Amino acid sequence: YQPSIKELVSKSINYIKSKVYFLFYFYVDIFFIKYLLTDLDLGFYNASYVIIIGSLIFTDAYLKLFAFRYFYYSKHNFLNFKRIFRTGTNLLLSASLLILFVLLLLSEKIIYFIYGYSYSDSSIILIILAFSIPFRFLFTNYVMALRTLNFASHESKNLRNILIIKFPLSFVLIYNYGIIGAGLSTVICEMILFLMCYYYVNKLVFK
Repeated sequence: YQPSIKELVSKSINYIKSKVYFLFYFYVDIFFIKYLLTDLDLGFYNASYVIIIGSLIFTDAYLKLFAFRYFYYSKHNFLNFKRIFRTGTNLLLSASLLILFVLLLLSEKIIYFIYGYSYSDSSIILIILAFSIPFRFLFTNYVMALRTLNFASHESKNLRNILIIKFPLSFVLIYNYGIIGAGLSTVICEMILFLMCYYYVNKLVFK
């Protein structure tokens, strides 16, 4: 049986909406920095943000390695599903805290090594953005639970809601505090996004 394009789109609609919302969420700060501040500020911010994105390779690897196990055990052995979920939470939390510690300790040296002394202003932004890493790592594990148990619609709703929050928050913080405000907005929104996902996982998956 080969499903039609219409059926595939229908079954993937929550995934598609999530990706669209995340795309806007990702570019909100960049948009405001470009049009409220200067291209130099945008360069400083992007230099730090690229390093943060690089750390997310770990979460991508985790998704690829464990997605099938999550799906299989959720259908056949829910106790094992809960066990690997808790293991994943502990692993991702430990890895994220280690990365956070390294970035806090070596932010200036990392920026200098990758970009040179002229980007030294990026180090403070890197420190601020580093605090978003634990929330993003934990979000990855919790959103896998929502997807596996067919609650992906709540992922798209969470991303829609955080986009509604981030747009005015980023505008106000960037307008008043520059690129430091952009970093603060990212950390705050990552924390709220994780908390929303945490709420739905405990309400729907492990009720």
